[in-house]
Amino acid sequence: AQLMQYGINCEFINSYLFEMNSKKRIELKKLAYNSFETFCNDRIAAVSITAEQMKKIEATEDDVGSFVNIPRSLEGVVVAMSFRELEDGNVKVSLRSQLVDVAKLAQQFGGGGHVRAAGCTVKGTLDEVKQKLLYEADKRIKLEVRLR
Repeated sequence: AQLMQYGINCEFINSYLFEMNSKKRIELKKLAYNSFETFCNDRIAAVSITAEQMKKIEATEDDVGSFVNIPRSLEGVVVAMSFRELEDGNVKVSLRSQLVDVAKLAQQFGGGGHVRAAGCTVKGTLDEVKQKLLYEADKRIKLEVRLR
C-alpha cells in the first residue's frame, strides 16, 4: 500500500516477478513436464531434470524455479517431488504436501524444511535417489494419512 502511494506500478512488478520466464526456464519446464510421473496409485507425483539437460540448455539455479509445483498441481496427489541431478553426483529433492509432514521425510535424508515444504540433497544417481524417496514417502503416506 505504501509503494502504491508513491506511484509504483504493482501490477507490472507482480507480472514481472511471477509470470515472466526466461527462454531457459521455459525449456526446463518443458523437460520437467515431459518427465512427469505418478507412483503409488497416483498419490505421489514427480518431475526430474538431469545434469545433462541443465548443461545442454546452459541453465543455472535461477532458471530452475519451483518445479515441484508441477506435480503438486495434479488432483489427488498427496506428496509432490521434484528431482534435479547435480554434476557432483548428488540429487537435489524438493518436497510438498498438504497431508504429510515432508520435513520428516527430508530429515531422513539429511535435509529439512517445513511441515508442508521441505527438501534435501542426496548422494546417488537420479534413479537410486528417486526410488529411496518414493519408498519412504509411500511409508509416510500410509502412516500419516491413515491417522486422519
